[in-house]
Amino acid sequence: MYNHIRHSFSKSAHTYQENAFVQNLVASKLLKTLGLQRIDSLIDIGCGSGNIAYAIDKIGIYVNDFIGIDIADTMLASHPKALPCIQNISLFCQDFETFSFQAYDVGIAASSLQWASDLESVLKRIAGSCAQVAFGIYTNKSLSSLHSFLGTASPLRDEKTLREILGKYFNGKVWLEYVKQDFTSRTDFLKHLKYLGLLGGGVLGYTEAKRFRENVPYACAEYEILMFVGRPRITTECEK
Repeated sequence: MYNHIRHSFSKSAHTYQENAFVQNLVASKLLKTLGLQRIDSLIDIGCGSGNIAYAIDKIGIYVNDFIGIDIADTMLASHPKALPCIQNISLFCQDFETFSFQAYDVGIAASSLQWASDLESVLKRIAGSCAQVAFGIYTNKSLSSLHSFLGTASPLRDEKTLREILGKYFNGKVWLEYVKQDFTSRTDFLKHLKYLGLLGGGVLGYTEAKRFRENVPYACAEYEILMFVGRPRITTECEK
């Protein structure tokens, strides 16, 4: 995973949760679509400061073993270590692209897989480890107005590419969520971007950064998220 992504999330760890409206929405919808009341083992891939864990507790899903992995140790420091609906919480500071996955009943990645350098490799390993999965992956249409203003291309993959990669390893329900978050001031909008690292952690030059701070359109931030809930495909000998 990109080092600047790690740096972006590490700097914003203490204020991430209070600014994670979209991430919390994605987490809740994925868990509700899974429709499970009890889960023996669950791995949260890119667990951050605990969006999934808090959503599990709020919905009332009982989890025996919760395993969370994240690349930013400061995010993990803010993650809950105990919750009423979760029996055991284990946290690991590791890059999910190099993590050694074991066997889990559920694998969930609510807002992290868009940052994978080699998404196909990650999904293949998840498919070999998890009985059920739930993903929320931001597409290149997220923050489209902002990228248009900056004259930059999104670093994220498009919907077609994501569907094709997912289809190689999983069967299930795929749909798009369109989320728009409104802001009343440029300051709030800039804080939102800073805390959530949604531009991919890229660095602007001094002139571009100054223009960005002073002129960026701030009325709303829009997101397109490809949602998936399903199971790994059964691989035949001919497909191996």
